[in-house]
Amino acid sequence: MKVQLPIQNFPAQQTIYDNPARFVIAAKGRRFGATRGAANNFISMAIKRRFHRGLWVDTVNANIERYVERYFIPALKYLVDPQTDQPLWTWRKQQKILTICDSYIDFRSADTPENIEGFDYDYAFLNEAGIILQNEYLWENAIRPMLWDTDCRAVIAGTPKGQNTFHQLYEFGQDPSKKDYVSYKFSSFDNPYAPRDLIMDDIQNMPQRVVSQEIYAEFLDDTGVVFRDVDKVAILDPEKKPQPDPGHMYVMGADIAKLVDYTVLTVFDRTDNHQVEQWRFNGLEYPAIRS
Repeated sequence: MKVQLPIQNFPAQQTIYDNPARFVIAAKGRRFGATRGAANNFISMAIKRRFHRGLWVDTVNANIERYVERYFIPALKYLVDPQTDQPLWTWRKQQKILTICDSYIDFRSADTPENIEGFDYDYAFLNEAGIILQNEYLWENAIRPMLWDTDCRAVIAGTPKGQNTFHQLYEFGQDPSKKDYVSYKFSSFDNPYAPRDLIMDDIQNMPQRVVSQEIYAEFLDDTGVVFRDVDKVAILDPEKKPQPDPGHMYVMGADIAKLVDYTVLTVFDRTDNHQVEQWRFNGLEYPAIRS
């Protein structure tokens, strides 16, 4: 049976999904089209029986629903049995499971990484990797061990957001000794359908750091993006933490996070003008953080 579907990746897109490496890391500028390319690729692979158990990891469930409804379903509505005229796919919205022919894709959000653990997959796609891999737990604890006993291949794609786990994986792909990894970098201009003139006009009014990261997919040191001269203030030596002095005034700052970012508490000595203590942790529920 031959089925014509309105899916066609442009060459740079398809380069990512054609590479046979076990882990393909793609750093890309905004609007490059990696997400739509991944949807097209999943559909094509499912029809050709090239995977059976698929995994798609994204930022939040709301984005997952939009991608399925806007990228998958418009193409899949043409995928019907010519004899019975019945669709050859189903979308179980509550469970976030898309079945295509004999294959299925579990869609999971990165804000609940514990829901990803414990299953086996043949093929995986990690979307918005620059964001979701700010949480080291997601890769090191939830996803990576899950791939140990299978031949699962994974495409890990996103716009860089500092030098986090996504950057580390990208560097692996640049290292010839890491045979399982390969990495690519694409700018927004590598999408032949991107509005080049509009992007060029916007670049004129964008900070250079934003242009480098969001357009050209550069991995930037994330210190100093919001706060300048951090290294001149955060000079605490963990081995030489001073004891509290009753005659000094101290202030504490708390930056609260839950799973992706880290909660950080820092204490500053206003009298001597230096940092004296810091705690950094993540993965705790809000009641524990508050206590």
